[in-house]
Amino acid sequence: MIQQVLTPLEESSLMGTPFADPNSIMCYQIPGEITKDGEPILGGVDIDHLDFDFAAKIYPKPATALRTTASTAQPTMVDLESPTGWRIRVPQRMDGDSLRALLNAIGA
Repeated sequence: MIQQVLTPLEESSLMGTPFADPNSIMCYQIPGEITKDGEPILGGVDIDHLDFDFAAKIYPKPATALRTTASTAQPTMVDLESPTGWRIRVPQRMDGDSLRALLNAIGA
């Protein structure tokens, strides 16, 4: 912890927000016993909107969005329930032969 928190870094290697965010998930929790003013630094316990904004600047989305094609799109699923109570989820466009083969395979 001492190396990660207390070792000085080159100014040119720093990337961060223009001000310290004490609620950032990246803010270490530090006990008051090791701070100059004796006050603890509570740190963040979850990602807040400032964390999201900063991450978006460092890791921007690609300029061109990937298009979903029919071959990569997830099929729409439907739930089937039998009168005896078994349930199964299958692709909406599953043909009858495939559905029968599936039902035979699971013993339904």
